[in-house]
Order: sequence, then structure tokens, then C-alpha cells
Amino acid sequence: MSTHDNRTHEPSISEKHAPEDRSARNKVRRRTLRRAAADGIASVANRLRFLVGRDEAGRWLALEDHGLAGGIFASKEAALHYASAETGRRPGGVRLARRAISFRI
Repeated sequence: MSTHDNRTHEPSISEKHAPEDRSARNKVRRRTLRRAAADGIASVANRLRFLVGRDEAGRWLALEDHGLAGGIFASKEAALHYASAETGRRPGGVRLARRAISFRI
């Protein structure tokens, strides 16, 4: 009878999780998370639409159609800059109001 053990060698915990492997996995994980975050931000920006105009007091407002975002601005340019940045500068993402608009909280 042979005393030789035929079981396969199982790596120890330190062999399973070598620092090089962990570092490589973390790089891949971070890259995947960055891509997912960028895709998520882009998809949200693709859905946002803003209306820019003045309220009854003459202040400039940028309001998202569904009330998700918005603000009061010192100038038309500042309101347009904010709204276009929030929509990813997508054509048709920002409209100018023809009448006075109101900011509802």
C-alpha cells in the first residue's frame, strides 16, 4: 500500500489572495464602477429637460420638468449654463420660457 496522498493541493488563503491578484481585481472593479457611473450619469442627463425663464420678480430660473433640479440665478447666461451642463449639453435639453415661470418647493 502506498502512503502517497492523491488529493490535489489546495492553495492556502495567502496563495488564493496574493496582493498582485487583489490589486489587479481592484483595478478592474474600479474601472467597471467608473464606467457604470458614467453610463448612469449620461442616462440621467439624457432624460433631464430644463425650462429657463424669469419669475414674476424678474429673477432668472432654471427648472427641471419633473422638479428634480433647478435654481435661481443672477443672469440668463448663468441659468442657461447650469441647465445645459445638467443635460450634458444635449440639443433640446433646455428651453426658454415665453411667459413668467414660478419656482415651487
